[in-house]
Amino acid sequence: MNETIRNILERRSIRAYRPEQIKDEERDIILQAAMHAPSAMGKQPWHFTVIQRKDIIDAISEGVKKAAINRNIPGLKERVLEPGFHALYAAPTAIIISGDKTSKFVYADCAAAAENILIAAQSLGIGTCFIAMTDIFFSTEEGRKFAREIGIPECYEPIYTVAVGYKACDAPQPAPRKENAVTILRQGDGSVFVAFQKNH
Repeated sequence: MNETIRNILERRSIRAYRPEQIKDEERDIILQAAMHAPSAMGKQPWHFTVIQRKDIIDAISEGVKKAAINRNIPGLKERVLEPGFHALYAAPTAIIISGDKTSKFVYADCAAAAENILIAAQSLGIGTCFIAMTDIFFSTEEGRKFAREIGIPECYEPIYTVAVGYKACDAPQPAPRKENAVTILRQGDGSVFVAFQKNH
């Protein structure tokens, strides 16, 4: 098995991090991988905000907690009220992936960039967690103001966040893969559907 496939299969979401910061060269490699993700029509409609300040990372977590409580989101409200809750798992680095609001496929493009971050970090022995819940903070008026204050461009909206850092725990066991998730149509297997039928 080659190393790329191994990294994809062995990557797990890490939810406990050591306090020391990742190296600058590791950070820059991860960002290069993100910027080389595929995007619709090559538009690259993303902006990456790398946060390596504990006060800002903690403020985002508090913003998520406040938004979840105010919006009374079932399940999430109970989670943020659990002792020790931290939306970004107190990781030393957080990468916010923001997207150009005018781009039609921005969510898919930013998700592709996030996946590149996850795999690149795994290849360097660095843990990550792909987080979507930060959206509930950044979609509030307070969150939009916060986004501008940390330098996210005006025409971009924060979509995903990736927690990044050295692992402080063993990687969890993978959840069982869902069955019946793949259909393969091969040449010579006979017709299984009619995609187009010409009228005579």
